[in-house]
Amino acid sequence: MKYMERVIFGSIIVILFGLSTAAEACATTGWSSVTGTPIAASPFTIPRWAGLCGLEVNGDEHVTDLSPDGASDTRIRIRFYIYVTEISGAGSSVIPVLVAHSSADPVDPPENEVSTGELFSVDYLPDTGANGSFVFDANSGGGGTSAAHAAQAGWNMVELDWDSSDAAGSTGFRFWVNADADTDPAINPAIDASSVERMVGLVELGAPSGFDSATGKLVFDAYKARRTEAAGWLLAGDSNSSDSISITDLLQVQAAEILNPGDINQWSVGNPDCNFSGGVTISDLLCVQTIILNP
Repeated sequence: MKYMERVIFGSIIVILFGLSTAAEACATTGWSSVTGTPIAASPFTIPRWAGLCGLEVNGDEHVTDLSPDGASDTRIRIRFYIYVTEISGAGSSVIPVLVAHSSADPVDPPENEVSTGELFSVDYLPDTGANGSFVFDANSGGGGTSAAHAAQAGWNMVELDWDSSDAAGSTGFRFWVNADADTDPAINPAIDASSVERMVGLVELGAPSGFDSATGKLVFDAYKARRTEAAGWLLAGDSNSSDSISITDLLQVQAAEILNPGDINQWSVGNPDCNFSGGVTISDLLCVQTIILNP
């Protein structure tokens, strides 16, 4: 499958089909392959950003997306959410949380592709700053590393743009953390042009190289890969996935998330965690209310 628009919501993969429990709904089967034992589970167990499921990793484990076509797709734009509150570094830990590879012999179906080496990674540094930081690291062809960008507590949105057709240009590599790729300036790493004269054939999400002595867990959600257009934000507080904030979202948060905490069938299927904290509480209700009162 080519990745004209590869979307893995609920971190993998949330298609409820009227099932009665989140345990039945959350699975990693939407990915091309799974390494280790990452946990796809409901918000009863782990935080989630979109839908009803998140993906937890506790060490050397990850999921793989083989949908990029390393033979013809010159560009890939990826967005994912990552929850960083429950991990502690070991002083200088570096954790690659997304790693992209080129393909030795890109073919269809992409499941037959073989990695020929790492092109780039997004690394999380839990010891840098109050909540850690993210860097974009080009790992081939004499590539370089971007400046560190501070993470916030709870959920963070990371987006990147890798364009192998603009190897020497200003838009060949761009990287955003908690910013709008359509309007906000990118973090541009200094990367040797030879590092992007190859196309992405597969992407790993999680902790493919382990936690580098860090302890705890990371949680991922709402991974999306596209060819050319920015994947963009998911609207915080949009509990019913309508792409807007209204009184309906306020009522949904109140009724579904706060008044019925034990009934997941009443929970919001959108993005009710308005304040990015990793849970849905009265604070999110007030956050949605503020948005409505101050459009």
